[in-house]
Amino acid sequence: MKRYLIYPNRYYDSVELMRISKNLRKEPGVSDAQLIMGSETNKQFLIDMGLEEKKFKSATGMDLIIYLDIDNDKDPDEIIMLFEEQVSMKDESGETFYIPKSVSGGQKIYPHLNFALISVPGQYAAWEAKEALKLDMSVMIFSDNVTIEDEFDLKTFAQSRGLLLMGPDCGTAIINGIPLGFANKVNRGKIGLISASGTGLQAVTSEIHNLGQGVSQAIGIGGRDLSEKISGISMKTALHALWNDPQTEVIVLISKPPAKRVTGEILELLSHSPKPVVVYFIHSEINTESSHVYFARNLSHTARQAVALAVGERDKGILEKFAKKEFSVKGINVSGKYIRGLYTGGTLADEALNELQDMGYEVYSNLQHDENYLLKNPLKSVKHTIIDLGDDFFTRGKP
Repeated sequence: MKRYLIYPNRYYDSVELMRISKNLRKEPGVSDAQLIMGSETNKQFLIDMGLEEKKFKSATGMDLIIYLDIDNDKDPDEIIMLFEEQVSMKDESGETFYIPKSVSGGQKIYPHLNFALISVPGQYAAWEAKEALKLDMSVMIFSDNVTIEDEFDLKTFAQSRGLLLMGPDCGTAIINGIPLGFANKVNRGKIGLISASGTGLQAVTSEIHNLGQGVSQAIGIGGRDLSEKISGISMKTALHALWNDPQTEVIVLISKPPAKRVTGEILELLSHSPKPVVVYFIHSEINTESSHVYFARNLSHTARQAVALAVGERDKGILEKFAKKEFSVKGINVSGKYIRGLYTGGTLADEALNELQDMGYEVYSNLQHDENYLLKNPLKSVKHTIIDLGDDFFTRGKP
């Protein structure tokens, strides 16, 4: 038995809906359960699954679609009741938490709030973020598909109020030891990071942890922050914040390929830094180190440089102490003709692409700057191929 239900104006975070859908599919008599917001992309996903479009065609991006495939003797109301219980947010004592319907509603209940995490469809995220900034909250925008014009407007507004705008498409951060988004559990310490790359931030914080040191703050700023249009507004704001943070003794800056002019502005700012800084800008040709600014070659080198400074050693000593280990992969087909790399983050994919190109390989990718090797269809590999699965092509409409 198949049932389709539409709940108007009931927005839920997509990650939460995925969790609940998974739980409902574990129930006896439930073959499938899909809980999904009614955006055009999500509706196309349901169509691609073979579901009846007419059953949910009228749903909008703010409407909840529930699809159930259950045994004929199973009561659908029982499943709906389970759904309602799971979204009621009860703690272990059985007490139900109140979920504010807006940012302003949340601040009325908790007047001390000074930080908001926004995770709504991209077309609504800018408005919600602006409302939070007006309430003097710094903001982390988890949502993607926010226009660069809205990003510039939000970051300029935040800067004018002495606030920090992290994102959009900011998937990870660690603020005062609290992980936000898809963050890793790492040691607290004295290394503060600012990153325009989510996977880059995760990789470096994890390696810092594995090397025995810890993180004071890990601030994601969105992948476009160092673009010509945005001009590094959030990186500059975050840099001043870390200069004034007593818990931070060493600073790390990470970015996807920055605009040349913006790179110059950041380096000029760093010339006045009161704390040592490790810089890793992908595709950057900069290598003129000063007495307190150090340039890394890759993500791993970035982490080791930061740890070296944190423990009072220079790069050479720390590299010898934490030498890279070599790993062999059992069962790999070494007779294969082409290299195929699938990465869930752009920075990791970009690094692999650079390494292979430096070794003389001609590599196709959805990240390629050379149009001759830019994949026309990210779903079809060509010869040596590196794919960034975190690209909007794959993630649009998904958590």
